[in-house]
Amino acid sequence: MEKETPETFFRVNLRFLRKKAGQSQEGLAAILGWKRSLIAAYESGLSEPNHLRLLQLAQYFGLGLDALILGDLRVNKIEKTAVQTLALKDIQDSHESTKLALEGIQAMIDLAHEEEGSAQNLGYQETKQLLWLAQKLLSLNADLLQLLKEGPPSST
Repeated sequence: MEKETPETFFRVNLRFLRKKAGQSQEGLAAILGWKRSLIAAYESGLSEPNHLRLLQLAQYFGLGLDALILGDLRVNKIEKTAVQTLALKDIQDSHESTKLALEGIQAMIDLAHEEEGSAQNLGYQETKQLLWLAQKLLSLNADLLQLLKEGPPSST
């Protein structure tokens, strides 16, 4: 695959932003007071805009010039990675909190059982089964976390 260069980012960004805004080439040209053929020439890479036209486009799309020209806006890799990292961190924090809570419940159940002294207590057995189920779910959650950390399998 051909590596994108800053010169080519403008044309792909313009097309991406125009489509994201739901505008046709003709519609965007009308809003900006340009000809449709000018937008087509920019998107195809046949022509480069002057600085005033770049400023108009940046202002219309609510971007800085650097974003319009220097980065590939189709996939914001930094933001996507940051969101995935935050989501994974939230899941990990939730997992650890749940694990600590289950350990606390286990200790309370065991303490209550020792005080009552009756292993035949039906409520105790049901509670132990419920706790086992919660721990099993926590274990599955740990497996899922591990898969998320490792990422999707690479295709070779």
